[in-house]
Amino acid sequence: MITASVYMQIPLFLQRYINSECTIQKGLGVAVSMFGIGLFAIGPFTNWLIQRYRRNKVFIFSTAGMLSVLLFMSVYGYESRMADESADILLKISCFLFGCFYSLSKRTLTGVLMIDKCESYNRTDANIAASWVSRFSLSVGPAVAVIAMTMTDSIDTDVMANACIAVAILLVCMIRFPFKSPDENVNIISTDRFFYSHDIKYFILLAAIYVVIGLIVSLTDSVMFYGFLSAGFAIAMIGGHYFVRSTKRLSGIIGLVCMLTAFIFIILCRCLPFTDYTVPLLLGCGTGYIGSYVLHKYIDAGIHCERSTAISSYFLACEGGFAGGICISYMFIDNQIMAQFHKILQSFLNCY
Repeated sequence: MITASVYMQIPLFLQRYINSECTIQKGLGVAVSMFGIGLFAIGPFTNWLIQRYRRNKVFIFSTAGMLSVLLFMSVYGYESRMADESADILLKISCFLFGCFYSLSKRTLTGVLMIDKCESYNRTDANIAASWVSRFSLSVGPAVAVIAMTMTDSIDTDVMANACIAVAILLVCMIRFPFKSPDENVNIISTDRFFYSHDIKYFILLAAIYVVIGLIVSLTDSVMFYGFLSAGFAIAMIGGHYFVRSTKRLSGIIGLVCMLTAFIFIILCRCLPFTDYTVPLLLGCGTGYIGSYVLHKYIDAGIHCERSTAISSYFLACEGGFAGGICISYMFIDNQIMAQFHKILQSFLNCY
């Protein structure tokens, strides 16, 4: 619910700010980049916060922070004040705080609370399940927002996103987590539960894949596109579980082939009718297979006490890459190469 509420903001962002007469896309790119910076900015303090305060309290307060920022952004009404320089600065600060709270909330939930609540032999399956829930949120969240906006208006969609966050807080409040005494001599700033420095190539690979997904998603509000993207995720999930589970490298290879095929179709065959459903299907399959491959690599590479750090790095690669793709799409629209890429993508997405 937390991840879906964040992704629901993408079509809202497109409707409110891109269509506003006084909105400059580069300024929105900076706002999205502030969200991405916020994802990483809180990271070095995560271990200290979790050790200093109770883990479920860290999640509850950070998620409540998300809810507060989102409520403020909804009530303040940036789209009617974008000509005001102070409102523009306030939008960037709000995006930064939203990124900080979201990062702390999600990494505490998946990397700490979920691990504490599961038996040791179920933790890998729990992490895999959580990654698939987040992946499906990438397509379900925006699709629900688009449908809600066509049926009602953006205010009701805001209420829906806020309700998702509130329900997530209530659900965690209903669960009893085991108490763990804090470690002694914990540094305020550290890489524990933040960034896993080993096998950096997998972080770069996953971030690059999500940059591309961010570039494409920033230009579309088609429910059909998100539907086929979800179907691709489902195929990758089923295929990964039943067919390529024992051979993780094969999963990565299949994912790369799917992504490359999707790019070829976008560039060379975008006018053909079959690309309407094959491209998002291939993108979903590719992202699902590669994401699963990288997650398994992170979990297998880290020792027992490094699992939280590995899960945190996986989250940062996905969300940081996705935010980076949207940021690049908005900020470098005047660049010749990006303008041509935009033209190609837009001509393809217009099919929807």
